[in-house]
Amino acid sequence: MVEKRSCPNCGIDRFEDSAFCHSCGHDFQIGDGKRGPASTLAIILAIIPALFGIYGLAHIYARRIITGIVLLGSGISLLLIKGLLIPDLGLLGLLILGLDLTIFVWQVRDIIRINNKEWVSEQPR
Repeated sequence: MVEKRSCPNCGIDRFEDSAFCHSCGHDFQIGDGKRGPASTLAIILAIIPALFGIYGLAHIYARRIITGIVLLGSGISLLLIKGLLIPDLGLLGLLILGLDLTIFVWQVRDIIRINNKEWVSEQPR
């Protein structure tokens, strides 16, 4: 009997020997049986560069290109703004620091979520 698993992209049940999802077209040959690109390295890429205000590298590594580019642009913009406002440390400077911290926490949490989702979806049921 052929074992069934669900598609990691859309959640529809699929046969174990299918090459792609008949619902959404997801290619099961990419990353099947492996942890995937959003691994420990992606989590490191989410944390270490972010300590210096560089966001998005982990998302680009995890093949979330658009999100990665948006985060990278946001990080660069915040670096430029912080360079002008942090010496002043007014209310606007504190709000920028809060936004910076929020982006940091969100991107790390999102990479961990992607990592767990890919890992769980690869496990046989």
